[in-house]
Formats: sequence, C-alpha cells, structure tokens
Amino acid sequence: MQWRELTTRLCWGLVLIVSGAAYAGDRGLAPELVGGLVDLDTGNTSNLGGVSAAYNSTDDEYRVAWFDSRISGQNDVYAQRVDADGGLLGTNVTIISGSSSQTDTAIAHNPTTNEYLITWKNQSGGPGSPGFNHTYGGLASAAGGLLGGATDYSNAGLEPTLAYNSVDDEYLVEARNFAGGGSAGIYGKRVSAAGNPVGGNIVISTSGAPAPAGQVAYNGNWSQYLATWRDQSASNLKGRIINADGSFATTAFVISAMFPESGLAGSVACDPVNDRYLVVFSEFCASGVYGQFVSSAGTLDGPVFTIVEATAARLAPFVAYDGVNDVFLVAWVNNDSGALAVQLLYDDGDLAGDPLPVGNPGFATGPPRIATNSSAGGFIVAWADHIWESPGRHNILAQLIGVVSETPCPDLDGDGDVDLGDLAQLLSGYGITSGASFEDGDVDGDGDVDLADLAALLAEYGTACP
Repeated sequence: MQWRELTTRLCWGLVLIVSGAAYAGDRGLAPELVGGLVDLDTGNTSNLGGVSAAYNSTDDEYRVAWFDSRISGQNDVYAQRVDADGGLLGTNVTIISGSSSQTDTAIAHNPTTNEYLITWKNQSGGPGSPGFNHTYGGLASAAGGLLGGATDYSNAGLEPTLAYNSVDDEYLVEARNFAGGGSAGIYGKRVSAAGNPVGGNIVISTSGAPAPAGQVAYNGNWSQYLATWRDQSASNLKGRIINADGSFATTAFVISAMFPESGLAGSVACDPVNDRYLVVFSEFCASGVYGQFVSSAGTLDGPVFTIVEATAARLAPFVAYDGVNDVFLVAWVNNDSGALAVQLLYDDGDLAGDPLPVGNPGFATGPPRIATNSSAGGFIVAWADHIWESPGRHNILAQLIGVVSETPCPDLDGDGDVDLGDLAQLLSGYGITSGASFEDGDVDGDGDVDLADLAALLAEYGTACP
C-alpha cells in the first residue's frame, strides 16, 4: 500500500476518534451468568407467581415483588431486596396481606423520593364484588412495606405493568379490565409521586376484544409511553403512544400481523439513544420470539425480525434495555420444558452472542421479568420456578446477567496498548475480504477487516491491554 493511501486512511481514523467514532460500539458482546441462582422467597408454596422487578439507582440494588399463599387461604404480596452482586438484603417484606386475593404484581422505583410504587390485581369476592379485578397499590419505602394503606387505582387489573415518568415525576399503570365494572378493554392510570390517582381512567382501547394486555414503557425524550395489547378480533398485536397528561399522540396502530401468545401480548423497552422502542413477542400456539422496532412517533421502524428461531415449543418472552452497554436483553420461558434462557441484542436488533440457558432447576412459569442496572449495566431476571417431584420445591428465583466483551483487546502491534500504531496497522489491512489475521486488523475474527473491526478498535482506543 502506498504511503499516501495509508496516510489518508490514518487521517480518516483520527477524524473518527475526534468526532466520537460513529461506529465505536463493541460488536463482540455476549451475555454471561453472574454468580449463582438467587432464592428470593421463604414461603415454599406451589401457588406463587406474578413476579415483577425494579432497580433502585439510589441504593444500587434491586427489588423483586410477587404473590404467594404461604398463609393458608390467602394470596399475599411480598418483596425482597437484592444487592447489585446478587446477595439478599434483609428478609421477605410483606406488602399486602389479608383475606382478599392479591396477585399479578408490578413495581417501579422513583429515584427522586427513593420509594417504590407496587401494584397488584385484587380478586376479593367475585365478579360484581367491590374491587374485583381492580388494580390496587401503594407506595413502599426503599427497604420496607407500604407507607400508607392500599389504594384502588383502577377497575382494570389484569396483566398490569408499570412505568415511572422521570420528567413529570409520576407513574403510569397499564392493565386490562375484565369483570371489573364498565367496558372491557385496555386502560391506563396515572399515579402521582405521592401515590395518589391522577385523573380518570385512560381508555387505550376497548375495540377488537383486546386481551391480554402487553406492557407500557416510558420514553423520556418526549415524556410519552408506548402501550401494547393483543387484538383478538383482528388477530394482531397493537400499540398506542400516550402523552404524559393521558392524551394520545397516536391512534391505535398494528405492530405485527402475528397473533401474539397469551399471558403478555408484547413486551416493550425504550432505547432513548435511538429514540425508539423494541417490542418483543411470540406467536400464539406456535414458537419463536420476534422483535419489531417502533419509532417514538408510533411508526414501524424496519420489519419484524427473528430473535429465537421457531421450535416445537411455545415461548413467553420479556425485554429490557441497558443504556450503559447500549443493548437489549430478551428472556423467555419454554412453555413445554419450563427452561429459561436469555439472548442479548445490539441496539439494531442483531444478536449479540448466543442464547444463554439460565439453568433453572425446575419448571419456570409465565414470562420472566427483567430489571436493568442503570448505574453499571447488566440485568436481573426473576421468575417463579417449580419442582413438582417429591419433595417438591417452589421458589421465586433470580439470576444476574452481565454483559461481557468476547472481542480480544485490539493491540495489533503487541506493545500493550491501543494507540495510533494499532489504528495504522488496521487501516493498512482495511478492505481485506477473506483470510485476514488478527495482525491484519481482523479484531472480531470473522475473516475480513471492515467497519466492525474499526469500531472494536475505536471502542478500546487509548486503553491498556492485559
């Protein structure tokens, strides 16, 4: 290669460094299990579930909520704190207990007050009874139980999910109304930072026999939410963008023509960097896990793509976004085997590493729930797990998932750091399409030297290599 050409390439490399390196994301990432399984509950009762999880950025810890029937004849809500390394903090805290049946929890953390909003589905009495199938909830302290009594937030209480609005310092609950009084459908409810209901029910959709609800996710760029649900008449997955004041930014729109699996119609996570949402879902009575990006304006961003190839089993997925590593984590339960697995995705939907089995000892039920460590990156995945064979064991379990780089440190010239010498060496090999070596600049080991290799080098530029 002529020196002039090499100099030109080197200059372009310097421009990329100075300009912030548009391609500087590490494309050699993969998920890893961090520590062992964490046993959260002490009830050991077969009737448990309704798991939810949140991260507390103030105290650098997680909190997981669920229901179980450790007290005979009751379904009560409990919570457990977990430190960032997977250690238990204190013991199970009772959130609500009594003769009513409380199930299907949702939890979100408010870093301004360092409190949680915890909600649940109330099933006291039966259809027509006051509060039946309503969303109840209340504020909980960072380490303890409710700060006041439980509040009846909405007559929609099935499949509840919850999002915290950091701009307006309030929450939004999405849930489905069925036999709770009034018209069946998908509803939202605003809740203030003080735990009080704000305004009336937000009627997201009552058409098309909507069921089940999906998930609501918050986008701080516009102080808006995306809510999802399954339309049983049109046999598709729908969504709608909701403004912070409860008005609508869009009408209902089709996210996918696939008829989603029951349980959770479509899980949602917001990527604020790219200003869009990722909706993850599986197909009813079929298999595979799929994703669809949705812009902040409520338009589809690209086609539906496959995350998990179709198998003979039915899968129940959930998704979360990690802004530290700019990746998504998708977790799913195989509804035939009960096995739990996760898959990391880059922000464009490409797979990062291979599917990772979590290794749960029993049969996991329902879609798992994920919370993201927004301080250091990584995730906690929580679920209900059952071993039915004698002596049966039934637990709420959790597993920390880390994000690691499988790309070798791009010290191409072997001098112990990543500097201009390595950049020049990569640029001299740039464009090799096959048979490239590490020394040629093939950092990611795929046999060529291209933008992905340049990105991997720039991501580590200026660092020392072990």
